[in-house]
Amino acid sequence: MPKLSVVIITFNEEQVLEATLKAISWADEIVVLDSGSTDSTCQIAEKYGAKVFHAGFKGFGLQKQRATALASHDWVFNIDADEVVSQELQQSIQELMKTEPAHQAYFVKRTLVFLGKKFKYGRESSERYIRLFDRKVCGFDAAAVHEQVIFKGRPGELKGFLLHYSYKDLEQYLSKLNSYTSKAAAELYLKGKRKSATLSLIFFPIYFFKHLFISGNVLNGYSGWLWSFLSAGYPILKYAKLKQLIDAQDKSTGKSLRD
Repeated sequence: MPKLSVVIITFNEEQVLEATLKAISWADEIVVLDSGSTDSTCQIAEKYGAKVFHAGFKGFGLQKQRATALASHDWVFNIDADEVVSQELQQSIQELMKTEPAHQAYFVKRTLVFLGKKFKYGRESSERYIRLFDRKVCGFDAAAVHEQVIFKGRPGELKGFLLHYSYKDLEQYLSKLNSYTSKAAAELYLKGKRKSATLSLIFFPIYFFKHLFISGNVLNGYSGWLWSFLSAGYPILKYAKLKQLIDAQDKSTGKSLRD
C-alpha cells in the first residue's frame, strides 16, 4: 500500500489552516513549507504534527516544487492552506491508496466560498485541478502564479471536493488581487509579452458578462455578482501593471511607448 505525503505552502495562513490540517490529519505525512509567516501559522502546523520547513518565496510554482521535493513519499497530495478536504474526498483518497493507483495523477474538484457564500453554480463551484500525483513522473511547473502539475497520460478523478476559503473579506481579496496581478505582470514582462492596457479596459463588459452569465455566477446571488465584477477587473489590472513595467523600461532606455 503506497504512503501519502500532504504538501502545503504557507504564509500567514492562521485563518483557515487549523481546519485544513484537521481534515487531512489521517495522512502518513504532512509537509509545510513556510515563507516567513509572522502569525501563528507554524505553531498551528506543528500542533498537528506537520514537518515544518522554511524557504523564501520565489513564485508559487517554484515553492511547490520545493515543498514536493521535501516529502518523504512519492505519492503527493497538494492543497493550499485555505482549502478544506470534504469527507467524501477524504474517503476517496483513502480508498484509492489501499492499492497502487491506476493513474499517475488525479483531478480534484474545488468549490469557492466567497464572503461566506458557498458557490453552488458556475465554474467556481466545480473547478478541477490535479492535486494528487506520483512525483516520480509528475511535478509542478515554474509559473509564478497559476502554477500547474505537468503530467503524462490520462488522469483519474476523485470523488468529493475541496472547499476554498480564499478570502475572509473584501480587504483580503483586494490585497491578494494586488499581489497576484503584480506577479502575473512581472511574469509576462520577463517573457516579453505585450498587450494593450487600453484594449483590456474596453473588454471589461465582455469579461463581466462572461463571468456573470456564461459561467453561471448570476445564480450565486449577490456574492456571484460581486465575484464576477471583481474577476473582470483582474486582466485590466494585470495589463495596466505590465504597461507600467514597459513604460519604465522605455523611459530608462530613452524610448517612448504608445499604448
